[in-house]
Amino acid sequence: MKKIYSGSSITVCIALGLLSGVNFRCSADTKEGPLQNALIWRISGNNLPAPSFLFGILPVLDSGEISMHSTVIEQLKRADALVFEASPAVPQYQQVKALEGKNRSQEEILMQIARSEEKMICGISTPDQHGNSFVWNDDMIQAYEKSDIERIHALISELLEDSPGVFDQLFALRNASRLPAMTSLMHDQSCFFAVGAGHLAGDSGLIRLLRKKGYKVSPVHMDFWFHD
Repeated sequence: MKKIYSGSSITVCIALGLLSGVNFRCSADTKEGPLQNALIWRISGNNLPAPSFLFGILPVLDSGEISMHSTVIEQLKRADALVFEASPAVPQYQQVKALEGKNRSQEEILMQIARSEEKMICGISTPDQHGNSFVWNDDMIQAYEKSDIERIHALISELLEDSPGVFDQLFALRNASRLPAMTSLMHDQSCFFAVGAGHLAGDSGLIRLLRKKGYKVSPVHMDFWFHD
């Protein structure tokens, strides 16, 4: 895919399910109803030194085929560290990524940007904790393209409804176990967390878990830039 640079947007080979050509805004979304359609969320409050960001990636091969709005790149550039679910420095992680051949994943694109900005890159779990995933179907990918994280959560729950223990292992338990590491990192520096989009919504999702800890977690929409 060609990279196209313009005054308001940058088209990058990465599947973010976001439209280009408009800017972002941050809205309160404080009610505990359905979460708004958004793949990137701003984390603030609780005496954080600076805002951090939570971004839902599409964990499939060849995920670099949808445009990424330039503001997502800007939020990564504003952060001090890029944080994945598993550390890219761990050999097992590198071996798994090597299986993808020439297909560029979202993680690889984000790492390229972070390295060009000389940012720290790390993970919040081991490859063993990160593995044992499942295959995303077309309905999930379509929901991702609409930034509909509640729909993604519903589809995953439906897929795994006959295996509640698997859902708990893949999502509820992992989210709870990763929360302490996330909060510790955020209080040291501004972080851009890149996790599977299935980890965002739901009662045991990272957004509501962070809110329960007292953080303000607000959706980032594409219509104007942040101003602190």
